[in-house]
Amino acid sequence: MLKRGLSLLLFLVLLSSVVSAWSALIPDSFYEGASTLVRVSINNTQAGATVITELNLTAPGITITDVPAINGWDSTNTANTVHWENGTVETNVEAAVFKVRINGPVVAADTNLTFTVTKINGSGATAFENKTVTLLNDATPPVIVSINPSNNSNVFSNGNHTISARVDENQSQIGGVTYSYCPCSANATNCTANATIINLTCVGNICNGTADFSSFNEGDYACYTVYAANNVGGNNSVSGRFNFTGQPPRVTGVAPTTGSIYLVGDTVTIAANATDNQTSVSAATATIAYPNGTVKTINLGKSGDRYSTNFVIPNVEGWYNVTFSANDTAGNVNNTQTTQFKAVPVYNIIFSLNPSQAKQGRTVRAAGTVKLANGSDVPETWVTVAVRGTETNRTLTNGTFSYTFSAPNNIGSYNIVVNVYAANGYNYSATKRLRVVSSGDSYTTGYGSDDWGGGYSGIAITSEDSGVAEEPEEPETEDSGVTKLPTPNVITDITESPEQVIDEILNKPGNQITGSAVGTGTGATILALILLLVGIAVLGLANTRIRNHVHQFAKTKVGGKFKKQPPKSKGFSDQEWEEYFKRLKED
Repeated sequence: MLKRGLSLLLFLVLLSSVVSAWSALIPDSFYEGASTLVRVSINNTQAGATVITELNLTAPGITITDVPAINGWDSTNTANTVHWENGTVETNVEAAVFKVRINGPVVAADTNLTFTVTKINGSGATAFENKTVTLLNDATPPVIVSINPSNNSNVFSNGNHTISARVDENQSQIGGVTYSYCPCSANATNCTANATIINLTCVGNICNGTADFSSFNEGDYACYTVYAANNVGGNNSVSGRFNFTGQPPRVTGVAPTTGSIYLVGDTVTIAANATDNQTSVSAATATIAYPNGTVKTINLGKSGDRYSTNFVIPNVEGWYNVTFSANDTAGNVNNTQTTQFKAVPVYNIIFSLNPSQAKQGRTVRAAGTVKLANGSDVPETWVTVAVRGTETNRTLTNGTFSYTFSAPNNIGSYNIVVNVYAANGYNYSATKRLRVVSSGDSYTTGYGSDDWGGGYSGIAITSEDSGVAEEPEEPETEDSGVTKLPTPNVITDITESPEQVIDEILNKPGNQITGSAVGTGTGATILALILLLVGIAVLGLANTRIRNHVHQFAKTKVGGKFKKQPPKSKGFSDQEWEEYFKRLKED
């Protein structure tokens, strides 16, 4: 029994010293001279595996250039060996990856190299695996895919020019790229002497540099050669020729300004300045791309350095993109300048002032509609009404709006402006003139079509320069501050019936009954109240009902006793109403 127990213990000790992990090396081939990232992958889930605490990689003939850090591990390396330690690869890990960047040597033909992976567990037991890697010979030189400026192209002179070349090297690595150039004839193919050489800087496969072409003039030719080499001795070159044609025309001052907004149907000036300091401008055009995809090119007329034409915007809403093109007599074209403008629909703003002439402080109403040109509603739901620069928002209901305000206290003419600040970015507006007259002037008071108001019956003297009505002469004022009204010219030798008098009063142009037309006095209190109520009722009654009230009053209270004034061509003033009612009372 003892002998069998010792045997079992020895087996377990030996088992713990075995490293059963498998490893893989990726990639299994790479090109000479190429910088390659090699990955060592450890699978430690095999039967009998133990925890790995150290790892070695040996690569004879290979130069190790970098060992990326791995969390939990320390690394040291020489030219062709790297050692990782102080970490663990547990027995449940299928792929513990260790990385190293290498450069392969130059070889005359494909060559197999042997990499050795050494795994060490916590007991110091080791396991070795040899991995074969093929080092490939790069027999293909770099490929120069493209060059700018290209062969037989036109180049603008006057200063530095960017040189660009695409060089593909998919096997080893690019070793260097140069660009040489020199003056040459139209029939030459490359530089034979006195070439200027610049080194191009490559990022990936794109190589750039700067060439100084300031010594070349319009009509000159330059020959060039791009030379590219890889880092294992392969090289390639491409040569060509181009000519200098000078700068294209300079285009400035384009119109309209980018972002301008116009109404469909508007006439827009399409214009730009075009100049050329070497030759001369031969033609200028503008290509207009409509919002609906239509493209139209139009010729621009010349006036000095300005090229322009008028363009009528069709009934197509949206953004119009304009590209200007200017040609010089050497064949150079500048088509880099652009602008754009927006076309929006027409809004019809129609409104009126009631009244259009008002006394100081009297009520005025602005009312009207806002519609599209086809009569449909606009998308906006409000307008602003500006009185003396102060804007007030008013709701649009089915395209209609209304705003009531007090006439300014200073006499003169005022612009009443209705604005629609549309969502399309355009500000639509319409303006009416309100004339404000002195409260002491003869004035037709009454009820207009839909509000109280009146018209000025005096003589207004206007200034052509200012457009503002001059203030009429003010009535005299007594010491008490009470305004003295002018004495009317009363004629008493004409006698008519009350009904005839009332008929004539009501038939005068602009006359309606108002509360201000009621006289005062103890004997006329009932009369004043009756007429006041009748005046107020005018807001809801037609003239026929008013006439019936007045006729009934005249027949019952007055009879045929009072005399009337001679016929008037204008409406009666407040004072004239008061004089009539005073005489009615006395009779």
